[in-house]
Amino acid sequence: MPLPERPSAAAPARLAAADRVLLGATVAAGVATPWALAIGVKAHLESRGVPTWPWSFVARWIAVSLFLSPFYAAPFFALAAAAWLAASGRMRLGSASAPGERRAVVLCGAACGVAGMVHVLLPVFREFHPIVILVLPLLVARYAAFLAAGAAVGYGAVRLLRAARR
Repeated sequence: MPLPERPSAAAPARLAAADRVLLGATVAAGVATPWALAIGVKAHLESRGVPTWPWSFVARWIAVSLFLSPFYAAPFFALAAAAWLAASGRMRLGSASAPGERRAVVLCGAACGVAGMVHVLLPVFREFHPIVILVLPLLVARYAAFLAAGAAVGYGAVRLLRAARR
């Protein structure tokens, strides 16, 4: 008597182009914002005549900074992973089940995460000292809270709009 075939796991659905773009933009925002902010603050301070660390000192810290970039972007990686799991059907983002609703939650979370990152890191980069690396987990936790609050606001907005349509 032949053995019954095991049910094969269904191939994961391919993500829509809009989901792929949103996930890539979320991760890119988390990685690029600290760099753009640091360069912009340094350039602004130099243009105003405020003494800053020389570019040669900054260049020596690039290796450390590249190593820390994924750590800076960890909340954005987590948001993108949750969005990917939701878009592929492996996880639900609450009752935000329609693709547009999921994207709105992710977009609100990413936008508030970038705003929180600027709010937290701007004073740090303005008065930069290498010792800030020791308190980096606290800084990341502060703007991760902004990201989570933004995702919660996006989720609340989705629910309100859905209730208003009924």
